[in-house]
Amino acid sequence: MESATLYLVLFTCLMFAPVTSMNMSCNFEHDCPYTESPNTEIVSGPHHPPGSARGHSLKFPFSADAFNHNLLTSSTFTLAEKSCLSFWAKAENVWGNVNVWYQKSGITNIAIGNFNVYPKDDWKQFQAEIFPFTDGQIEFRIITFDSESVIYMDDIDLNVGKCKKLET
Repeated sequence: MESATLYLVLFTCLMFAPVTSMNMSCNFEHDCPYTESPNTEIVSGPHHPPGSARGHSLKFPFSADAFNHNLLTSSTFTLAEKSCLSFWAKAENVWGNVNVWYQKSGITNIAIGNFNVYPKDDWKQFQAEIFPFTDGQIEFRIITFDSESVIYMDDIDLNVGKCKKLET
């Protein structure tokens, strides 16, 4: 009888335990828990942020319809604790925006952050704190403003805890 109670308690704890071990990071070198829109491409070469492993990044070309193109969407997951989302981005030719959203079926999308990316800058790191949620997704909407513009993204990390101040 005691072992049945122990199994019930273990099952209950596992069933309702928050998911904290899901890796939602991506460096575009290996499998990534994000799905990109068809017009994007993973490129290699000189387009990578400082310290990046091999130089693969995701290229977002200009798109007049940024709400259906130039998207990067995570798998559905549960975020159990306040966490820091960070990523690197770089623009070529014309500036653009990286808009980050939390989305869940049946609710209005919630803005996490809006980040301007300028061609005068080299790779730049951005970050935002995200509050816990259940069964949602993180979506990056990349907006470019000219047919010559391109935005690159790399090294997406989601880590439990507050964001640390970035060095400038």
